[in-house]
Amino acid sequence: MVDSELAFEIWENRDRILSNLKKKDIDEYRYLKEKFESSGGSSDPEFQARFKKFYRLNFVGLSNKWKDRFFELLSAKCDDLKCILLELYGIRRLDGKCSVQCVFATKLVHTVNNDEPIYDSMVGEVLNRKVEGSNRDEKVDSCVEIHNFLMEKYRELINNSKVKEVISEFRSKFGVKREDVSDVKALDFIIWSLGKIKQNLKENRPAKNGSIRSPQVRRTPLVSASGGTTGQVNL
Repeated sequence: MVDSELAFEIWENRDRILSNLKKKDIDEYRYLKEKFESSGGSSDPEFQARFKKFYRLNFVGLSNKWKDRFFELLSAKCDDLKCILLELYGIRRLDGKCSVQCVFATKLVHTVNNDEPIYDSMVGEVLNRKVEGSNRDEKVDSCVEIHNFLMEKYRELINNSKVKEVISEFRSKFGVKREDVSDVKALDFIIWSLGKIKQNLKENRPAKNGSIRSPQVRRTPLVSASGGTTGQVNL
């Protein structure tokens, strides 16, 4: 999908996208951001507990040793994605295996620098990107390539007039300024929501508040207006 098509899809489905997001999740993101910026926060048990819940570190079989090292890297404000990926790869999961954790590594980098994008399955759904490779080095290189792609793509989208309008509506709806939530993170919330909607449609889950409009067939809904679901923000 070219940038103009994605920008139009975001703009055309803006009401649906924004209604799929929850204020409590935006507020929790702001708490984590402010706590980290004011005190480093990463060694604070409450910060760690809320960070792990919000970013779902407790749901994918990561060992306590892995999570401890994650927060050490966060405390050190490490923002070198490749180094983070390689460092954490060496720590086994609960199942005894090592893995390239692209999603969590980008979340760490974003926490250190809010102008860096986050990659996850919902973003991959929208932008048609997934980690590829048959070994550690190939997967790490794939993660770095995806991250670089996202940085360029987000810069282009943020400068698009239609996307700017949606980001402005996001800020108005949730009462957040740029210093609270960067443009990159606002766009991340928006793209995550669009990806969740698309995933629900693929899985034939009902979805609330109308239907997705496609830029290829701009006025033809993909599902009836009676369908729908909302979801917890899984960043």
